[in-house]
Parts: sequence; C-alpha cells; structure tokens
Amino acid sequence: LNLKRIEYWLRKIKSTMPSIIKQYDVVLVGTHIDHPDCNIKALNTIKAKLQKLLAKVIISGSIRFISSLLPIGVEILKQTLNEVAISHRYFGVSVPDYYKYTYEWLDKQKKYYVETETIVKMLGTRVSTRSEVETMLQYLCDIGRLLWFNEDTLRDVVIVNPQWLSDVMRSVASLNVHHKGSYYHRINDLSYHNRFFFFLLGICIKIRVFSY
Repeated sequence: LNLKRIEYWLRKIKSTMPSIIKQYDVVLVGTHIDHPDCNIKALNTIKAKLQKLLAKVIISGSIRFISSLLPIGVEILKQTLNEVAISHRYFGVSVPDYYKYTYEWLDKQKKYYVETETIVKMLGTRVSTRSEVETMLQYLCDIGRLLWFNEDTLRDVVIVNPQWLSDVMRSVASLNVHHKGSYYHRINDLSYHNRFFFFLLGICIKIRVFSY
C-alpha cells in the first residue's frame, strides 16, 4: 500500500477543488479483495491506515473495498457514490448559458493561465457585474474545470490547466535546478514575471506543497 502516492492524489484533489472538499466526502476504493492476502485482518489494517491518512490531509472520506473478479462490494460502492452525487449542491441545478460559453472558450485556450479580467472582457455584455463572473469561476473550480481562489492575493489569475500548475509546483518544491526539462524552463521564464511568481508562491503555501 503506497500511502505517499495516495496522499499525493488526495492533496491534489483538495487543491483543485477546495470548496467541494469542505462539503463532500472523497471515496477511496480498494480493489482486489479477492486476493488471498486480503483477509479481514489485512483489510481492517489498510482501512485504519487510510482513515489516518484522511485525517492527516484533513479530508472527510469513505473507504470501500471491492473485488476485481466478482461483484463483491460493488453494490455498496454504487450506493455510496449515489449518495455523494445526490448530496452535491450542483446536482440537477441549471446554470446560465455563459457558463457553457466560458467552458468552451477555455477549451480553446492554449495558455496555462489567464487573468480574470480577460474573462470579464471576453464575456462582455453576457454579464452585468464582475461578481457574476466570480460566481461562475467558483462553479467551474468546484467541478474541477479550472483552478481559481477567491482571495485578495489570488483571485486575479485563473489557472486554465490545473495539471500544469501541479507539475510546476512539484518542480518548484523539488528545487531541481539542474533539470533541463520543460517544467524547469517554464519556471525560469515565470520568474521574470514577479506578479505571477508570487501568485504561484501563494498557491504553494495555501495547499502546503512544501510540507513534503
């Protein structure tokens, strides 16, 4: 059981959808319970370790075990997923047309990030106030489409590709200055843009990327 790997993904989920994580459970699914080594004692030990990990990352979650060969545990897993989905505040809620317009516009962007003001100008008369844009950005952040923090030092930038930010922060945290790959050069380029560099630093501190 690679707890470090699981912790990495939990922190990634938490940083990508911070407001959602505060309200809803993460469901951890353990497979292969049909393996000879997966007896009751072993499963209880694994569950205890995962519960401890969830507490460490400060995430509420459920743990379910299923078989990879037989339909053991599958129905309980389905029930758990349905309960989490139905409890979601966006479940079955209609959104304005400009949400979809922005979603499709973001898909066409080749940049890793854009300024919030760029989105405001792009929407033009489709919105009446900036607060409408920020509400939309929070929604798109909650569903995992982008990364945006509604805080004084962070709200001016929208991360179009959350995976890119994760890769950049991993490179920053590693301090691997001898690495000649693309991520190093991207960071090197960004260092000339002080405003965005400190934005990245703020994100790193916010999700405790340096705690590793």
